Amino acid sequence: MVVGQEYIVGYLSDETTGKEIENLVSCAMKDGCQDIVGGLLLGNSQDENQTQEVKGAVKALDAPVFGKLNLETLSLPVLTFVVAFLDGFNPCAMWVLIFLISLLLRMKDRKRMWLLGVTFIGASSLVYFLFLSAWLNLFLFLGFIL
Repeated sequence: MVVGQEYIVGYLSDETTGKEIENLVSCAMKDGCQDIVGGLLLGNSQDENQTQEVKGAVKALDAPVFGKLNLETLSLPVLTFVVAFLDGFNPCAMWVLIFLISLLLRMKDRKRMWLLGVTFIGASSLVYFLFLSAWLNLFLFLGFIL
């Protein structure tokens, strides 16, 4: 709950949190206060007191293939495609792929070629899945505690 510049998270009981809310409302009615939430609901977020920017937030990306991209105007699917496209040219992954192809070219047995190729793809997929799951859980945890 937001009253003026103050906010309250959660509600314990009428004796504790209820009294605190009553005190904030009576103080705001007596002294007057700026309506932060009302300005946001009306779309009047240009006021300096109402907007809060994240310090150090990246708003533009200078990508090699795509040029300068404004991250605030890109949709999530387009941004995902751009980041995935740029990540696809990972030099480490290219060397591993070249090594795998050179191994597969020397093999004479088709069954062993398929086994090695499927094992490589499965192991790569599993490692990517584990890394992405770990990052997702970290971001969900940070979002929960912050």
